[in-house]
Amino acid sequence: MRMKFYRLLALSVALLTLCSACSLQKPSHSIVTVTYVESVDVGMGTTVQAAYSSEGHVLLTFKDGHTQLLKQAVSASGSRYVAEGVEWWEHQGEVTYKINGQLIFMGQQR
Repeated sequence: MRMKFYRLLALSVALLTLCSACSLQKPSHSIVTVTYVESVDVGMGTTVQAAYSSEGHVLLTFKDGHTQLLKQAVSASGSRYVAEGVEWWEHQGEVTYKINGQLIFMGQQR
């Protein structure tokens, strides 16, 4: 009976140690921020800042201060992010930003 108690106690301590080690690990989430300069004058402004998340999102910050969060979507090439009627498409340092198919911003990575 005493032997079972010590085995159970040892197993409990081992599990608690393992669980506490797992909870101390930091998430592998990272963000890369890139600034794009307008290459075609379509009236949006001169720059857009994009914060790309390793979890498949991009947060766009426009010259006037407003922001937009988009989720990564399937793309044949480059990285494409979408939200209701909005599309941000990056390919080899160039981006396009469209709302309902209309070009709003076209730029290159600074």
